[in-house]
Amino acid sequence: MPRDTPQMEHIREDLRIIDDSVFYQAQERRLKHKARVGRRKKGRRGEALPHLFEDILWCPTHKRTLWATGKNYICHDCRVSDSPDLYSLLKRSLAAKVICQKVAELILADTALVPQILAAFAKQVTTLQKPQLVSREALQRQRENLTAQINFIYECPAESDADRKEQKQKVAELQAKRAGIEQQLKGLYGPQRALERMPSEPEVQKRLQELADQLERASTSDDGQVISAAHKILKLVTRGRIELSQQGERKPQRGWLRATFTVDVLKVTGPENGTHDETAPLQVEVDIKEPEFDMELARKAKAYYDAGMLEKAIAAKIGRHRNYTRKLLLVAFAEAEEILPDGRSRRSTLEVKSLVTPLFQQKSEEVKALADQNIHLGEIATKLTLDPNIITSALRYWYESRGLPYLDGRTRRKTLNEPLPPTV
Repeated sequence: MPRDTPQMEHIREDLRIIDDSVFYQAQERRLKHKARVGRRKKGRRGEALPHLFEDILWCPTHKRTLWATGKNYICHDCRVSDSPDLYSLLKRSLAAKVICQKVAELILADTALVPQILAAFAKQVTTLQKPQLVSREALQRQRENLTAQINFIYECPAESDADRKEQKQKVAELQAKRAGIEQQLKGLYGPQRALERMPSEPEVQKRLQELADQLERASTSDDGQVISAAHKILKLVTRGRIELSQQGERKPQRGWLRATFTVDVLKVTGPENGTHDETAPLQVEVDIKEPEFDMELARKAKAYYDAGMLEKAIAAKIGRHRNYTRKLLLVAFAEAEEILPDGRSRRSTLEVKSLVTPLFQQKSEEVKALADQNIHLGEIATKLTLDPNIITSALRYWYESRGLPYLDGRTRRKTLNEPLPPTV
């Protein structure tokens, strides 16, 4: 029969990979989460490519990252909760556009960034030239002593709950000290790339522009390689975490999510070994929601307006309702510090005053052909079964559209040889 507990346990600290607390937390999370299904994008060598915000978006309530499911990012615990902290869904395309463009804007707008990067490289050169005060052998001895102490504690069984609690706390302290020594060993004697020369200011500016361009491309791209490169940039720049919080009403289409994160561009553009000083992180808050008005679309509508198109024609051209097109024009004119003209006054100055060609324009050629046959306008109206006023407008339009003087009806009648037709 299977036993609830093993008959014997033996722990070897020299083979440990992670702490016990981290291991048990991972096992608990694995049991709660369902398996992720679906195929991921592959790189050129067959490696799985990450999505743009993989392991970056963070739910502070449940202390876990968000999953990419279909077109959205979701917190699994919020989805199954009766009162989720993150009520609104986060669209993947919208999050990519808003966050990437915001980070790219901050990279290019920070005027103090270039001097900081150059100072970080100068400090690395100074650090690498200094002799190391702590030898590798001394650090290794300290690590071995800490490992021996941890093993000794595990080999001495605790007799009470208080002893076990004290034992667990002491092991955690020793493990933290050992992790610090291992990090020190890695930093002092890990692989370092020697600086051949200091980068110049134009080279740093070019690198910053390249980073901003990569993020801009990833905000609208579906290319796995582009997204993978941008994911590495975002993970370093944001220090691997973007916290989300609910804003607005907790109702469908009424709320949105706000992203809060720090920006540290030196993690990407500075020296690889991270020898730069810890500066005050730049705290950024971004509301991830659709803008009330699309300014690009508004500028396009204004360009059509300035070209002499009717508002109805502009609405059909950009695929929006006429009332929304009017609002776009108001926003675009306000941005350009101009006043939107009155619609009726403007229509009178346009060549095309209607989306549908008026009847008198449609019949202008036919009316002119009959008028050239010295037929009275009244007879033309009877023949075409049209109102006499339409006949007059059609003939007037034919002449004026060609820049010719219009001969009014009375003057024209005097030139005709035939008398007026009898009136009924």
